[in-house]
Amino acid sequence: MKRVKKFDLFEHRQEEAFLEEQHANGWMVRSKKRSTYTFEETDPLETEYLIEMVEPGTDPVAWEAYREHLGFTHLFCDRDLHYFYRQKQEERFQKKDTSYRETAVQGILIRRVLRAFFFVILCFAVYKMRVPADKTWLRLLLGGVGVLGLVYYALLSLKSFQELRWLEKNRNE
Repeated sequence: MKRVKKFDLFEHRQEEAFLEEQHANGWMVRSKKRSTYTFEETDPLETEYLIEMVEPGTDPVAWEAYREHLGFTHLFCDRDLHYFYRQKQEERFQKKDTSYRETAVQGILIRRVLRAFFFVILCFAVYKMRVPADKTWLRLLLGGVGVLGLVYYALLSLKSFQELRWLEKNRNE
């Protein structure tokens, strides 16, 4: 006579905590047979393990895709229990935040460079413009606005470029 062991949440959480601790020590679980785990060496990370069963009546592919959407990586399946892991939430959100900031700074940098380029074109147009002698003030005014705009947006672009380099340097550390 076979008996199926009932689901025990306490043991379940203990197993997840054990796997998280092993991963923090640099060992990621690869497979499990009964109570024997097979580990492989990996980078020590603060991880979060999830051991779940597919609920009856749900599409297993959609269920697994949703777990992947949440950031979990599927490791293996042992007796209808699926083993997933992901990095801790704080680190994942911090990575998303830094990538969002880098993208925003890159967008600002591109806009400022394009605005500076507009003022270069304005300066060139003023230089090539034919103006009567009594309208020299207009040429000087437009040339001054062009040069001031060029200098202003060039300095802002340099500032954005320095912010971008600082973000990239902090991301790599």
